[in-house]
Amino acid sequence: MQSITKTLNYLIYEKEIPSCIAVAIDPVDRLEELTYNDKMNTFLTKELLPWIQAKYRLHQKAKHTTIAGFSLGGLAAFYAALQNPHIFGNVLSMSGSVHWKKDDYENTIPWIENQILSIDSNTTHLHSYIAVGELENEPLLTANKRLYKALEEKKYQTIYEEFQGGHDSVWWREKLFDGLRVLELTKTTLKNKKERESMNQEELDKKLKKQEILVKDEKVWSYTYEDHISSIVKQAEQKGAFDHLPGKGKPLNLDKDLSYNPEKQLYRTLANNHVLPRRIELSKEIDDLKEKLKENTNTAEAADLIRTINKKVLEHNLLCPPSAQKMRVKMDF
Repeated sequence: MQSITKTLNYLIYEKEIPSCIAVAIDPVDRLEELTYNDKMNTFLTKELLPWIQAKYRLHQKAKHTTIAGFSLGGLAAFYAALQNPHIFGNVLSMSGSVHWKKDDYENTIPWIENQILSIDSNTTHLHSYIAVGELENEPLLTANKRLYKALEEKKYQTIYEEFQGGHDSVWWREKLFDGLRVLELTKTTLKNKKERESMNQEELDKKLKKQEILVKDEKVWSYTYEDHISSIVKQAEQKGAFDHLPGKGKPLNLDKDLSYNPEKQLYRTLANNHVLPRRIELSKEIDDLKEKLKENTNTAEAADLIRTINKKVLEHNLLCPPSAQKMRVKMDF
């Protein structure tokens, strides 16, 4: 939970997500509490959430409340949101066990999928992010693909991603933060899209010129990418980051196949234009400092080097996925 807290604080500091309160529930019996458990939903909606909202004076509208889970927790998150659409407006499911059979339910279609197909989407404004591993067991992977298609068919705002892994908590942490970013950017995008649709052409031209946003097509992730990258570029320009680049004034080499994930797309764009992402620069700096530390014989200087290395390691680990994390250096003297 400590690493999650640090990363959430970083995302909030970087304004990638709004300020929030995260509540982690550790179940006593996962099989009982996370499989279509109405008592758990009652606890969440009648006890826990009201207490948190009263204590911290939070927004109480569904669009401000996100429920997330891994494996059976993903199933429980969807179940809670579908049973309480007036409370939970956003769902994050990582390797969700949405294929799980519900007691006394005989249909061959998974219960969650059937529930999505049977409800009136005009009465529920659910936003969801589904991440599932390519190496998951076949029933789970197939059920998640079917669920995504059902959500798309009912016109829900849904992002689906398959990562190159299996039923593994190492991936879930990374995908949790990807999901938080995506849902926040998607909501901002939809708000901007609605504003654009309500304007006449003259108003639209003025707004686009003012924001310096180039709209290329109607796909949500295109707006998300451009809005996000545009803000980063503007900040960098104001700081003079581009003043001494050899390619200044030349058009960027942009990838035609845009990714829904702005961070991944940014790294790809920077690499294509021979500008390294910050985490890669940090990785090289850390490796160089470690080599310098090996040659150092002065205890005081070594201690300073270790503090510098560990500070850079912390920044590096906040910017990269779990699989690329670096170890801190211990002071053994």
